[in-house]
Amino acid sequence: MLRRVSIVATILIWATLSLSAQQNKVVSNGNIEYRYTPTDQKSQSAVTFGQRLYNTTSIGGNRSATASFTVAPTYSVDREWSLAVIGDILYRTKNQTSRPHILTIGATASLAGHYGASVDGTNFFNRGKHRLSYHIGAQSTPLALFGLNYTTSTLNHAGRYIEEVYAGAIRYTSSLAEKFLLGAYIDYRYDEATDFDLYSSMVVGDKETLFYGAGIGAILGLRTSYEEEINLRHGVDITFDILLRPQFSSNLDSDIWQISGLFDYYQPLWRGALMVVDLYGEHHSKGTPWLLLAKLGSDCRMRGYYPGRYNGNSLVSAQLELRQRIARFVVVTAWAGAGTIFSEYDRFDTSKILPNYGAGLRLYLNATTALRLDVGFGKDCRNFIIGLNEAF
Repeated sequence: MLRRVSIVATILIWATLSLSAQQNKVVSNGNIEYRYTPTDQKSQSAVTFGQRLYNTTSIGGNRSATASFTVAPTYSVDREWSLAVIGDILYRTKNQTSRPHILTIGATASLAGHYGASVDGTNFFNRGKHRLSYHIGAQSTPLALFGLNYTTSTLNHAGRYIEEVYAGAIRYTSSLAEKFLLGAYIDYRYDEATDFDLYSSMVVGDKETLFYGAGIGAILGLRTSYEEEINLRHGVDITFDILLRPQFSSNLDSDIWQISGLFDYYQPLWRGALMVVDLYGEHHSKGTPWLLLAKLGSDCRMRGYYPGRYNGNSLVSAQLELRQRIARFVVVTAWAGAGTIFSEYDRFDTSKILPNYGAGLRLYLNATTALRLDVGFGKDCRNFIIGLNEAF
């Protein structure tokens, strides 16, 4: 426990060293929010709702770099109550005239024993037509294990284990045309399951509980969506992603690969209303370790299910969501959808399609940041989520 606390504390201290700002602490609904106000402000315009929760300040008096921090409580059925701290830094290098580079530092810790930290960044070149992104992260999460196939996963009995993940990736993407994207990336992942209880050890049996290896991938995308204001978005986002992990770069006895596809469609309806369609599919090759299989249920898709309760080589899901703005900074949502998983030994079976539906509330802190509350329902289960920003 001391090790977990020290890791998170070190990250938070390091992340705040470069800020030059006045700090205010506000208690709202039992939650403590840290709000940073710039020490160098040329104007003091009217403060809008939540404006100071996500504020911008110069670093060392250099206006070529700005930083903002968000501190917020989150909740999910797997991690329970968590505290998330996110710091965004926008900066420009010498003689750079294009959009600023982005550096994001995040840390989370939960009452259930989860802790994690990550560093993400994106550098833009040639007026944003080319971008180089990177990610490095580590996390440890206590999880429930219902089963490794559809039948055992339907039983309302679960074991426990801890999953530790260390991952890194470097990604390059280029705009082929105004809306088309083509990219390539390399990644490395270390994934280990430990501390099994009796039931989870029986479910896993003699299957491997450790994976480590590197991979190389490619991305093809079409992105036409754009957001004009809160809950007003138009367009389509389509992405295809393929990843190969060669045998020589991992602890496996053979090559494995995975492919995924995403389709999101945004259509405004009547005043303040937005309809969103989300289609997603994922397939993993034969021989993929159970730790890397597709997992049904998350805070974005199939929100009524415990994350990873159902897992398999293939996953498909669809959801239709209606978002209605009812006040300046308030949006309500309702969604319905379905999804299923299957393995290389099973064919797609319509009788195994799982329903998903729910409703939610969005409280916008500013034009781009919202506190999200979702209640989702599935087959003999439900989930409650508190997080930041829209699910998709």
